[in-house]
Amino acid sequence: MKYSKSNKKSKSKKAKNKKHSILIKSILGINMCAVGLGIYGAYRIYDKYNPIIQGYIVEGQNKLKDVSVKTFDSKNPTILYDKDDNIIKEFKSAKYKYVKSDDVSDYVKDAFISIEDERFYEHGAIDYKGIFRALKTYLTSHGGNVQGGSTITQQLSKNVFLTMNRTLSRKVEEIVIAKELEEKFTKSEILEFYLNNIYFANGCYGIESASQYYFNKSAKDLTLSESAFLAGIPNNPYLYNPKTNIENTLKRRNIILVQMKNLNKISSEQYDEAIKSEIKLDITDDKSIDANLPYAISFAVRNAVDEILKSEGFVFRYQFKDNKDRQEYYENYNKLYEVAQAKFKSGGYSVKTCIDAELQKKLQNIVDSQMKPYSLKDDEGRYKKQASVVTIDNKTGEVVAIVGGRSDSTYNRAFLSPRQPGSIIKPVVSYTPAFERGYVPSTLYNDAPIKNGPVNWYHSYKGYVTLREGLEQSINTIAVRLVDFVGVENSLNYLRDMEFRYLMPEDKTSIIGIGGFTKGTTNVEMASAYSTLERNGEFIEPTNVVEITDTNGKTIYKNNFEETKVYDSGASYLATSCLQSVINNPGATGYRVKMRNYGESQAGKTGTTDGAKDVWFAGYTPYYTTVVWVGDDIPKPQPDMFGGGTPGHIWRDWMEYLHDGLEEIEFTKPSSVYEKNGKLYDTAYNLKNIISARKENENDRINKENYVQNQRLRELVYRTMYHLTDEEEKIREDKFNDELNKSCSDLDNTGTSLEDKAKYNDIFNNLNNLETLLNEIKKPSAYDGAKAKLDDFRYNLNSQYNVVLRLEQKKKEEEEAKKRAEEEAKIKAEEAKRKAEESKKKAQEENIKNKEDEKSKTVDKDNQKKDISNSNDNKRVKNNIDSKNNKTDSNKTQNKKNNEVKDEDKINKKNINKKII
Repeated sequence: MKYSKSNKKSKSKKAKNKKHSILIKSILGINMCAVGLGIYGAYRIYDKYNPIIQGYIVEGQNKLKDVSVKTFDSKNPTILYDKDDNIIKEFKSAKYKYVKSDDVSDYVKDAFISIEDERFYEHGAIDYKGIFRALKTYLTSHGGNVQGGSTITQQLSKNVFLTMNRTLSRKVEEIVIAKELEEKFTKSEILEFYLNNIYFANGCYGIESASQYYFNKSAKDLTLSESAFLAGIPNNPYLYNPKTNIENTLKRRNIILVQMKNLNKISSEQYDEAIKSEIKLDITDDKSIDANLPYAISFAVRNAVDEILKSEGFVFRYQFKDNKDRQEYYENYNKLYEVAQAKFKSGGYSVKTCIDAELQKKLQNIVDSQMKPYSLKDDEGRYKKQASVVTIDNKTGEVVAIVGGRSDSTYNRAFLSPRQPGSIIKPVVSYTPAFERGYVPSTLYNDAPIKNGPVNWYHSYKGYVTLREGLEQSINTIAVRLVDFVGVENSLNYLRDMEFRYLMPEDKTSIIGIGGFTKGTTNVEMASAYSTLERNGEFIEPTNVVEITDTNGKTIYKNNFEETKVYDSGASYLATSCLQSVINNPGATGYRVKMRNYGESQAGKTGTTDGAKDVWFAGYTPYYTTVVWVGDDIPKPQPDMFGGGTPGHIWRDWMEYLHDGLEEIEFTKPSSVYEKNGKLYDTAYNLKNIISARKENENDRINKENYVQNQRLRELVYRTMYHLTDEEEKIREDKFNDELNKSCSDLDNTGTSLEDKAKYNDIFNNLNNLETLLNEIKKPSAYDGAKAKLDDFRYNLNSQYNVVLRLEQKKKEEEEAKKRAEEEAKIKAEEAKRKAEESKKKAQEENIKNKEDEKSKTVDKDNQKKDISNSNDNKRVKNNIDSKNNKTDSNKTQNKKNNEVKDEDKINKKNINKKII
């Protein structure tokens, strides 16, 4: 059906405004009924804000001043420029093609009208029946089922002319623009504009682009099943993305087919055939747009899309009450990000960056060179061991160089891949927060075992050491104890304020003091945190985007280098001083990678996780901050790797290149920091002032969020959900404040001696009651203010109680030392007694032995005399015997000779006789 507008009379602007005003009053009444305010409440709101609403009406009309058919066919490429305004990337919308209504299947038109706006051809931009139907559904389901009431014309208004920000201004402008469009164009033209400007996920804008991408065919050739399938995607491109959630898309298709049958758009036979029809996707991804983005450009895209989301009212969060809360947030963020990214690439934006091609090339070469020894590759031919580096200009907070991996990779680990940070997190969550609370580098702290806690890398304990030594030697026990002292939630709040994206509810444990996070941190986050320390506690959001202008030349973002106070100036400087020791003192963990062309004004920290699965080096000068990570994409032990090794050498080579020829300047010392006897102190540590400053910072943060979310209207609606009057809400707030004041008074009247420890039990027990009373406050701003007060009280309570605990610990240690001294003295006395007895016994034994020796000598002399006498007698006897023996022997010899003569004579005679014979 086609409506002709040629016979419509022109109306004056004043008459139009009056008509729009009546229309807006009516719609406000309908919507306010849905939240319990009713028509009267809506008219009160309208009367109160009438001048503002009139302004919104004019704004809506102004947006259509030059509208034409060409307005809806304006998908232009977005262009990125480097620091010198050279074009470095053009996002060409190669897939986008505008098609006329006649070139689109009737199935597509009927499918969209059936599911999105069944009275499209009957209403005049606003469907009152649809709004009342949604209201009825809402009321009958007791608020459990909310249906949309936006027509196709209203959706076209949002998609082309407005942001996603859910504010009164946008709603008013949407209504005005929708009415104006209905007067300027036919229904057929509006449907054509709509089909060419809706988003179908995966970078597809418009029905022709979607048809070609998913089915490789023209939109005029789509089947009934395919048409219903595509019509289901735009409602939620993230949830109904066919590439990632095709089951959801098919369910949505079936719902649309049922609706088409119910509205007699198709027959039962057509429905039965379509519902059984198999969806066969024919997708060929265009790799040229995203896959080969250099690291600096992919980071710029992420930053630019986030800024577009902010400009349209999205509020970023970094802490969550539980995993469900976090999951819901990121599901919403991912859905909106995908749409915003597609809008960014085809929206004709001009994006000026601080990207320096020469710096990028040099950093990549250094990374590849240092990583060259690690040549093992995975099944896809990519190096297993990777490295990522981020460098920030400390003056501006800009990311001037970023490398997300080796040259063979395109995945940007520097901001997309959180890893366990190890010891480089210690200055951020342990030491600097402790310095804020009155500690100084020379404060003594006990390196002793922690029950069920971590051990030190050197597998022993040093006893009492200074905090400077604790950071120099990267002592784990001290870092964990400092987080306990500061308070885990307080430590996490610093990370929240510096926009750490990967914090989890499970991270609320003191093990974060040595890098024990559920997910971890990225190079960008750690570089930003260290850069914040260099700026003496001032955080600047890390980005490489300088300015974004839309297709009309309007600036939607400009980096003004806005600073947010995160740490106290003096505390930050004390941390920097300690980190200077880490890199300048021989024997410290970072000494071996100290820059050789720069002086003492360099600070750094090594980081090595269990098994060296992740190794880091983070360091900075007054000019630049650089953080390096090395590891495998799938974490695995690296036996020969440590923070001062490959990461440290990448850091040194790169930083020496950056600082070549730069004049050495010192870190800026705040006026509150002074030196006494070679030790640094800070005069700024007045607890009340710190708490007051924190409260002011928290209030600033809350006020900004409230401004972005249009807090005034939100509070009005939110309060009615709980059916509370102002008086009832005030009673709840007063009850909380009275109870909190009582607890504060109790705390003020409680001392910090050991005798006062028991008194704290009642105060701690009352915290649960205060939490309950806090949760009864339903007005958001009042709740936030009350929570800030409770946090301040809890901080004061923990700080005061920690004094008692430290006294108790000190007393315990003194008693143990005294006991050990007594035991040692007793042992020494017993040892001395034993030695004395041994000496006495030994002397007695020596005396006895000497007497025995004297007696033995006397006996020996007597025996010797006897031996001499006996010897003489024996000699005389022997001589006599010898004389007798000699005589006997002589006689025997003579006799023998005589016998021999006789024998010889006998022989001679015998021989003579033989001769004679």
